[in-house]
Amino acid sequence: VTIPKNTFIDDFYLDFDVANNNLKLHKKTVPAYQNILLEFDMQNEIDKGIDLKKSFIALVEGNSITHLTTQTKGSKLTARTKTLGKYQILTDTVKPRIFGLSFKENDNLDLVDSFTAYISDDLSGIKSYNAYLNGKWILMDYDYKTKSLIHYFSDNVFEDGKNLLKIIVTDKTGNTTNLDSVFYKTKK
Repeated sequence: VTIPKNTFIDDFYLDFDVANNNLKLHKKTVPAYQNILLEFDMQNEIDKGIDLKKSFIALVEGNSITHLTTQTKGSKLTARTKTLGKYQILTDTVKPRIFGLSFKENDNLDLVDSFTAYISDDLSGIKSYNAYLNGKWILMDYDYKTKSLIHYFSDNVFEDGKNLLKIIVTDKTGNTTNLDSVFYKTKK
Protein backbone atom coordinates (compact mmCIF):
# COMPACT_ATOMS: atom_id res chain seq x y z
CA VAL A 1 0.00 0.00 0.00
CA THR A 2 1.44 3.36 -1.03
CA ILE A 3 -0.11 6.42 0.58
CA PRO A 4 1.17 9.77 -0.76
CA LYS A 5 2.04 12.64 1.56
CA ASN A 6 -0.93 14.87 2.52
CA THR A 7 -3.51 12.19 1.69
CA PHE A 8 -5.20 12.72 5.06
CA ILE A 9 -5.98 15.98 6.85
CA ASP A 10 -4.98 14.75 10.31
CA ASP A 11 -2.51 12.23 11.68
CA PHE A 12 -4.12 9.09 13.07
CA TYR A 13 -3.37 5.48 13.94
CA LEU A 14 -3.92 3.48 10.72
CA ASP A 15 -5.53 0.10 11.39
CA PHE A 16 -3.74 -2.06 8.81
CA ASP A 17 -3.65 -5.83 8.29
CA VAL A 18 -2.93 -8.17 5.37
CA ALA A 19 -3.74 -11.90 5.33
CA ASN A 20 -4.53 -14.31 2.46
CA ASN A 21 -4.99 -11.58 -0.17
CA ASN A 22 -7.29 -9.65 2.15
CA LEU A 23 -6.36 -6.13 3.13
CA LYS A 24 -7.85 -4.23 6.05
CA LEU A 25 -7.06 -0.57 5.47
CA HIS A 26 -8.60 1.22 8.44
CA LYS A 27 -12.26 2.32 8.20
CA LYS A 28 -14.21 3.75 5.30
CA THR A 29 -15.23 6.77 7.38
CA VAL A 30 -11.80 8.45 7.09
CA PRO A 31 -11.63 10.52 3.87
CA ALA A 32 -8.58 10.35 1.59
CA TYR A 33 -7.79 13.35 -0.58
CA GLN A 34 -5.35 11.62 -2.92
CA ASN A 35 -5.29 8.22 -4.59
CA ILE A 36 -3.82 5.37 -2.58
CA LEU A 37 -2.02 2.66 -4.56
CA LEU A 38 -2.95 -0.93 -3.69
CA GLU A 39 -0.64 -3.65 -4.97
CA PHE A 40 -0.98 -7.40 -4.46
CA ASP A 41 1.77 -9.84 -5.48
CA MET A 42 -0.09 -12.84 -6.92
CA GLN A 43 2.85 -15.13 -7.74
CA ASN A 44 1.73 -17.84 -5.27
CA GLU A 45 -1.78 -17.83 -6.75
CA ILE A 46 -0.40 -17.90 -10.31
CA ASP A 47 1.61 -20.98 -9.33
CA LYS A 48 -1.68 -22.53 -8.12
CA GLY A 49 -3.33 -21.84 -11.49
CA ILE A 50 -5.32 -18.64 -10.88
CA ASP A 51 -6.13 -16.66 -14.04
CA LEU A 52 -4.80 -13.18 -13.30
CA LYS A 53 -6.77 -11.73 -16.24
CA LYS A 54 -10.01 -12.73 -14.49
CA SER A 55 -8.92 -11.38 -11.08
CA PHE A 56 -9.48 -7.92 -9.65
CA ILE A 57 -9.20 -5.90 -6.46
CA ALA A 58 -12.55 -5.30 -4.79
CA LEU A 59 -13.75 -3.15 -1.91
CA VAL A 60 -15.88 -5.49 0.20
CA GLU A 61 -18.50 -4.08 2.59
CA GLY A 62 -20.70 -6.85 4.01
CA ASN A 63 -22.47 -8.35 0.96
CA SER A 64 -21.57 -5.39 -1.26
CA ILE A 65 -18.66 -5.75 -3.69
CA THR A 66 -17.22 -2.78 -5.57
CA HIS A 67 -14.94 -3.60 -8.50
CA LEU A 68 -11.83 -1.42 -8.72
CA THR A 69 -10.25 -0.84 -12.11
CA THR A 70 -7.33 -3.23 -11.75
CA GLN A 71 -4.15 -3.39 -13.80
CA THR A 72 -1.89 -6.42 -14.17
CA LYS A 73 1.87 -5.79 -14.00
CA GLY A 74 3.74 -9.08 -14.22
CA SER A 75 2.56 -11.08 -11.22
CA LYS A 76 1.04 -8.05 -9.50
CA LEU A 77 -2.46 -6.62 -9.42
CA THR A 78 -2.67 -2.87 -8.79
CA ALA A 79 -5.49 -0.40 -8.31
CA ARG A 80 -5.95 3.13 -7.04
CA THR A 81 -8.57 4.23 -4.54
CA LYS A 82 -9.57 7.13 -2.32
CA THR A 83 -11.63 4.88 -0.05
CA LEU A 84 -10.32 3.13 3.03
CA GLY A 85 -11.88 -0.19 4.02
CA LYS A 86 -11.58 -3.93 3.42
CA TYR A 87 -10.11 -5.05 0.10
CA GLN A 88 -9.95 -8.52 -1.36
CA ILE A 89 -8.74 -10.24 -4.52
CA LEU A 90 -11.67 -11.82 -6.34
CA THR A 91 -11.76 -13.90 -9.51
CA ASP A 92 -14.70 -13.69 -11.92
CA THR A 93 -14.97 -16.52 -14.45
CA VAL A 94 -18.77 -16.48 -14.74
CA LYS A 95 -20.32 -14.95 -17.84
CA PRO A 96 -22.88 -12.17 -17.48
CA ARG A 97 -26.55 -13.04 -18.10
CA ILE A 98 -28.94 -11.86 -20.81
CA PHE A 99 -32.52 -12.83 -20.03
CA GLY A 100 -36.16 -11.78 -20.20
CA LEU A 101 -36.21 -10.90 -23.88
CA SER A 102 -39.65 -9.36 -24.46
CA PHE A 103 -40.42 -11.54 -27.47
CA LYS A 104 -40.08 -15.20 -28.41
CA GLU A 105 -38.00 -16.53 -31.27
CA ASN A 106 -39.70 -15.83 -34.66
CA ASP A 107 -42.38 -13.55 -33.13
CA ASN A 108 -44.04 -10.87 -35.26
CA LEU A 109 -43.40 -7.47 -33.65
CA ASP A 110 -45.68 -5.36 -35.88
CA LEU A 111 -47.84 -4.26 -32.94
CA VAL A 112 -45.01 -3.04 -30.67
CA ASP A 113 -42.70 -0.04 -30.90
CA SER A 114 -39.80 -1.53 -28.90
CA PHE A 115 -38.29 -4.63 -27.34
CA THR A 116 -36.54 -5.17 -24.00
CA ALA A 117 -33.90 -7.51 -22.59
CA TYR A 118 -32.39 -7.68 -19.11
CA ILE A 119 -28.70 -8.03 -18.30
CA SER A 120 -26.81 -8.77 -15.08
CA ASP A 121 -23.44 -9.78 -13.72
CA ASP A 122 -23.08 -11.08 -10.18
CA LEU A 123 -19.47 -10.17 -9.43
CA SER A 124 -17.29 -7.74 -11.38
CA GLY A 125 -20.17 -5.90 -13.07
CA ILE A 126 -21.12 -5.04 -16.64
CA LYS A 127 -18.39 -3.34 -18.66
CA SER A 128 -20.12 -3.06 -22.03
CA TYR A 129 -23.12 -4.10 -24.06
CA ASN A 130 -23.78 -3.88 -27.78
CA ALA A 131 -26.67 -4.92 -29.96
CA TYR A 132 -26.94 -5.48 -33.70
CA LEU A 133 -29.87 -5.88 -36.08
CA ASN A 134 -28.92 -7.63 -39.30
CA GLY A 135 -25.27 -6.82 -38.61
CA LYS A 136 -25.87 -3.09 -37.99
CA TRP A 137 -25.21 -1.61 -34.55
CA ILE A 138 -28.37 -0.38 -32.81
CA LEU A 139 -28.89 1.93 -29.87
CA MET A 140 -30.08 0.22 -26.70
CA ASP A 141 -31.08 2.46 -23.79
CA TYR A 142 -29.88 1.05 -20.45
CA ASP A 143 -31.91 1.55 -17.28
CA TYR A 144 -29.50 0.99 -14.38
CA LYS A 145 -32.28 0.60 -11.82
CA THR A 146 -34.08 -2.23 -13.66
CA LYS A 147 -30.95 -3.54 -15.45
CA SER A 148 -32.89 -3.47 -18.70
CA LEU A 149 -31.94 -2.65 -22.26
CA ILE A 150 -34.63 -1.24 -24.53
CA HIS A 151 -34.57 -0.61 -28.27
CA TYR A 152 -37.13 1.59 -30.00
CA PHE A 153 -38.06 0.77 -33.59
CA SER A 154 -38.50 4.48 -34.37
CA ASP A 155 -34.87 4.54 -35.53
CA ASN A 156 -35.95 2.43 -38.56
CA VAL A 157 -32.84 0.23 -38.48
CA PHE A 158 -34.94 -2.91 -38.80
CA GLU A 159 -35.67 -4.48 -42.18
CA ASP A 160 -39.01 -5.38 -43.67
CA GLY A 161 -39.63 -9.03 -42.77
CA LYS A 162 -37.03 -11.17 -41.04
CA ASN A 163 -34.58 -9.50 -38.61
CA LEU A 164 -31.57 -11.07 -36.89
CA LEU A 165 -30.85 -9.71 -33.41
CA LYS A 166 -27.53 -10.16 -31.61
CA ILE A 167 -26.84 -8.78 -28.11
CA ILE A 168 -23.31 -9.02 -26.67
CA VAL A 169 -22.61 -8.31 -22.99
CA THR A 170 -19.12 -8.25 -21.45
CA ASP A 171 -18.25 -7.99 -17.76
CA LYS A 172 -15.28 -6.15 -16.27
CA THR A 173 -13.02 -9.22 -16.37
CA GLY A 174 -13.73 -9.99 -20.04
CA ASN A 175 -16.34 -12.74 -19.71
CA THR A 176 -18.77 -12.41 -22.64
CA THR A 177 -22.30 -13.64 -23.32
CA ASN A 178 -24.15 -13.51 -26.65
CA LEU A 179 -27.86 -13.74 -27.31
CA ASP A 180 -29.08 -14.42 -30.85
CA SER A 181 -32.73 -14.24 -31.87
CA VAL A 182 -34.99 -13.71 -34.86
CA PHE A 183 -38.14 -11.61 -35.17
CA TYR A 184 -40.33 -10.33 -37.98
CA LYS A 185 -41.55 -6.80 -38.49
CA THR A 186 -43.22 -4.98 -41.38
CA LYS A 187 -42.16 -1.49 -42.43
CA LYS A 188 -45.17 0.76 -42.81
